[in-house]
Amino acid sequence: MKILFISPEICWPLNSGGKIRSFNLLKALSQKHEVILLSLVENPNQDISGIKKYASRIILIPHSFGKIKKISNLIKSFFVKEPFRVLNFYSKEMKEKILENIQKERPQVLYFEHIYSTQYLKFIRDKKRFLKVLDTHNLYFRFFESLLKSQKNWLTALLDKMQISKLKKYEKEVISLFDLVCVCSEKDKKILSEMVPTKIEVIPNGVDLALYQKLKKDQKDNNLLFIGPFDHLPNEAGIFWFIKKIFPKIQAKVKNVKLYIIGKKPSARILKLKKRQRIYILGYVHEIRPFFEKSKVFIVPLLSGAGTRIKILEAMAARIPVVSTQKGAEGIAVANRKNILIANSEKSFSQAVIQLLENDELCQKITDNAYELVKKKYTWAKSGQRLIEKIKGAK
Repeated sequence: MKILFISPEICWPLNSGGKIRSFNLLKALSQKHEVILLSLVENPNQDISGIKKYASRIILIPHSFGKIKKISNLIKSFFVKEPFRVLNFYSKEMKEKILENIQKERPQVLYFEHIYSTQYLKFIRDKKRFLKVLDTHNLYFRFFESLLKSQKNWLTALLDKMQISKLKKYEKEVISLFDLVCVCSEKDKKILSEMVPTKIEVIPNGVDLALYQKLKKDQKDNNLLFIGPFDHLPNEAGIFWFIKKIFPKIQAKVKNVKLYIIGKKPSARILKLKKRQRIYILGYVHEIRPFFEKSKVFIVPLLSGAGTRIKILEAMAARIPVVSTQKGAEGIAVANRKNILIANSEKSFSQAVIQLLENDELCQKITDNAYELVKKKYTWAKSGQRLIEKIKGAK
């Protein structure tokens, strides 16, 4: 089959969970079908070498996300059904390229990435000609509901409150137009199934186990590792909470403990934390595996957000024990004290990290069980094959 793969962001470089998911599912689809990729991109000259061999054609549409445009879309959203966060991803050129390639390429499948790309469906005539697939990545109304807990800017919080009900209504309406909707977890499927009658399938996030097979396992330093882009607000709020409230408790009990923080676009608020002893804020790095090698505990101190965290699966594949809040581990079939340590308070989180730093036997148990969980349920090979089968079954 020929698939038109429509995305609001280019899935390269792999510097966010969303891009990692998009890339790996695009890669899987390309092994069985011809894929034509249409994507918005902020920099049309950026390197996309990593995805070129997985698409027969790649069409990049330059798109800016400036403040003036966002304010204009916010005002416009009060008069149309699309929420302003959806309007931010509208491009007239993208609409025209989609219609042009439908006519030229005659695809059998229209594959939409994220709720933000669904607005283009309304421009397509005779929608019944195509199998229409949506990968939601997230239930965005849930994400923004959760985000309110971390939002410090009162104006942004007010605007989000005003838009959440609009976003939920929009998601419910537009998702019902698709023949197949992919979600990341059983929890998202349950919530969505109560909203729409559409066929919904779980395509879990995954990891490429082969990437972590040759990592050294003899590291003994008391290093903690956090990974997450800081243009994603829950990451900033979570690590700030950890450094202010939890890390000092760990330092008081464990000698020479260090914290490594990796993630693109750290804010000024985060960068100021570098002044604290034994905290290393590295920004975006091209290769994270060396940091998996030198770290003893992986932390996910998230208090808000939605979806499932690929970084947890990567840490498990790298055989590093994970300490996470319940929110951080949401959507992954983990069991506390079997393949992860779950901690939701400052005290319990610090105690969990200290336990792993001081108890090699517990570390071994957690990492062995976590690796088996990932191997059994969360590989991109299995998720990709499942997606191909569900598309074939829906056709």
